[in-house]
Amino acid sequence: MMESMKVITVTTHWDCECEINYIHPKNKKVCEVCGIEEDWGPDSRPNEMRLVDGEIRSIH
Repeated sequence: MMESMKVITVTTHWDCECEINYIHPKNKKVCEVCGIEEDWGPDSRPNEMRLVDGEIRSIH
């Protein structure tokens, strides 16, 4: 039997398809680099986020 794994996410940010800088605030509706829309991107995981110069960025 496979155990289900809960993933904690935040509702204030979403992830695009980019390898780096893939975390965006919800008020940014489209990633200018990969073109994915916020509606198609999953909510961000807090363990992948960091604060840089007052902005939340991806760790990778």
